[in-house]
Amino acid sequence: MNTSDSNSADQVKVNYRLATAPISRNWSLPGMPLRIKALKALGDLGDPAVLPRLDHYFRSPLFTMVSLEERRAAFRSLSLYPPEARRPYVERGRGTRDPEIRRVCERLAREPPPVEREGDA
Repeated sequence: MNTSDSNSADQVKVNYRLATAPISRNWSLPGMPLRIKALKALGDLGDPAVLPRLDHYFRSPLFTMVSLEERRAAFRSLSLYPPEARRPYVERGRGTRDPEIRRVCERLAREPPPVEREGDA
């Protein structure tokens, strides 16, 4: 493994730890923009195994200590995950009171399923 591969792997680990770390009750932490960047980076990877660990971002804000900006970033990142993996979170977002999250989830719910081409199997 060369140095750049090692650095990339280390950055993925850092992003994962930041995004899945317990959220402090202080919503204006300096780390908040970093967690939003970590959510985006995890979305870029598109690994559905991460979604259950991010569940607290997709819950009602009444029951979690996640800022609105973090919730919105999490829902926007769903577009980067496979449709089957993101479906429960999209359905949850369609019922939220936040209009931006609802719009994102409505758009994702309308996306046609991926077409399996011959030879892709």
